[in-house]
Amino acid sequence: MNIGHFPPPKRNGLIIHGTIMLVLAIIAIVSFINLTRTDVGPVFLVSLLIALVSFTPIPFFVYRAYSLRQADYYLDRDSLTIN
Repeated sequence: MNIGHFPPPKRNGLIIHGTIMLVLAIIAIVSFINLTRTDVGPVFLVSLLIALVSFTPIPFFVYRAYSLRQADYYLDRDSLTIN
């Protein structure tokens, strides 16, 4: 028997995560497009590094946003359940 259902505030966190994911995706896409237009050299290397550094944390932020969206707290008489 669940006495109380207390979901954490989610809106601000989801907005922040969505914004970060969008910015990182745009940076990665622009860098990958720049990779296809340049010859092998310093500009290619810088674009490749920027693309890899900006693309790598996107799955981490997707996981955190999904976890925040699914988070719930249930308060029972004898227990606290965190999902």
